[in-house]
Amino acid sequence: MLVPAFSVAQIRRITHILYETAHTLRKAIQGDLVNKNEVDVLSWLNRSALESFGRGGLGYSFDALNSETNEFANAIQLFGPAFTDTAVFAPLVEHLNLGAAGFGSRIMGYIPIHAVKQLRYAVNSLRSHSVKVYNEKKAMITAKSGSMGNQPMNEDISDGILSKLIQANTKAKVEDRLEDDEIIAQMSTFIFAATDTTSAMMSRILHLLSEHPEVQERLRAEITDARGGQDIPYDQLVQLPYLDAVCKETLRMYPPVPIWFKQARRDVVVPLAFPIRDVNKKEQQQILIPKGTMVFIGIQASNRYKEVWGDDADEWNPDRWLSPLPTSVIDAHIPGLYSHLMSFFGGAKSCIGFKFAETEMKVILSVLLEKFRFSRSSKEIYWNLSFVTFPTVGKTNPKSQLPLVVKALAEN
Repeated sequence: MLVPAFSVAQIRRITHILYETAHTLRKAIQGDLVNKNEVDVLSWLNRSALESFGRGGLGYSFDALNSETNEFANAIQLFGPAFTDTAVFAPLVEHLNLGAAGFGSRIMGYIPIHAVKQLRYAVNSLRSHSVKVYNEKKAMITAKSGSMGNQPMNEDISDGILSKLIQANTKAKVEDRLEDDEIIAQMSTFIFAATDTTSAMMSRILHLLSEHPEVQERLRAEITDARGGQDIPYDQLVQLPYLDAVCKETLRMYPPVPIWFKQARRDVVVPLAFPIRDVNKKEQQQILIPKGTMVFIGIQASNRYKEVWGDDADEWNPDRWLSPLPTSVIDAHIPGLYSHLMSFFGGAKSCIGFKFAETEMKVILSVLLEKFRFSRSSKEIYWNLSFVTFPTVGKTNPKSQLPLVVKALAEN
């Protein structure tokens, strides 16, 4: 039902919204540089991702970039680290339904652990904002439908994922309709996923470019030449070879979600690409996964597997994408939906918004790199393994942040 909202045709139509948000981001960073030269780019990118998905995906502005801070964006940024720190409480959290405004949520409020309180705050913030957006959008669609009779609604009302959910739910048989709470929960998932993963990915790219100035200059030259003083049209933007290579190589080496998990719904025998030896030292070509088994999938491990990607699989090298990929990659038949990678997963449960995320990243890079040069800070940056990877200053600092030295480039 939602696939059309993330189609190439739809992404092409909303690219101007992504550019508007990127230009607002550029101005915000420019303002942040007035009295300093070091900027926490993660914070700005988190807010930019929230606004991009809000306007481009939901048809709603969170006004995330027009103030010094944004409470909702900050809450989303807390979720990943807090989720990881409270993993031991996962069964209790699931049983009590942390996001519900009821007994379970109140019980969690009494647990005197900082990470639990942060997770509860983040989830409740996601829910309260989702309720607000849902109610406003539903009222708007109802009003439009009532005033237009059987006429089709305007594109700005009908195209967002939330609009499609509400409209389809309204038309469904009573017994098939989703409860409002389920739609709101779906919204919260979309908002978090679209914000946290994209901001983490963009932060990783800028961090790598700060460590590889020669790559940054080469990419800037390609972008500046293509821009010609104006925004690059969608069809040209997605075809820029080096920009595409930098994005793909970063997604290969550093997927924002490095590990994922699935539970087997039935007994299944899985064939192995390479044989293994069991505890009895007997060679096995396949393994049985019983129903109910939780399977942890190493996305980053797949993306760096030397048998597939070659001896330099652990090296960040965008140039690998400018030549035909090795036969070993093609023959591996990796089930990922994006360039033989598992970064957006694959199959029926793959990331529905991968084209949105890819376009958003390229738009932001095309706008920021023409105006700014990003360099390493003197601070040690450590990337933490989590539900979604996140950077901190040092290994023990709980605050997610990525300070980089940013220099505004002279106007041409």
